[in-house]
Amino acid sequence: PVEFTVDSPDAQFGVDTTNFAFDDIWRISDSVAPEITTTGAGVARRFPAVHLRACISRKPNFIIRNVAVPTMAISLTSLFTFVPPPQGGADPG
Repeated sequence: PVEFTVDSPDAQFGVDTTNFAFDDIWRISDSVAPEITTTGAGVARRFPAVHLRACISRKPNFIIRNVAVPTMAISLTSLFTFVPPPQGGADPG
């Protein structure tokens, strides 16, 4: 059997964010809250488990760059539909 222990109830678990692959999209908290528990299909088949809880939030620049800017660009191009053609050109009709 495997046994998980934490040396003290006030133990702090940290997250190394220097190698976090999606640091341009997500913001991850520096602390992790571990919970030592068991999991399994039934009472006779229980296994030790560690649930790690961290706070992750999406950075606002990602939404601005990938949602707001393209939406504004499409809206502006639709306004150019109503710009009158320059004078002096040949009449297409």
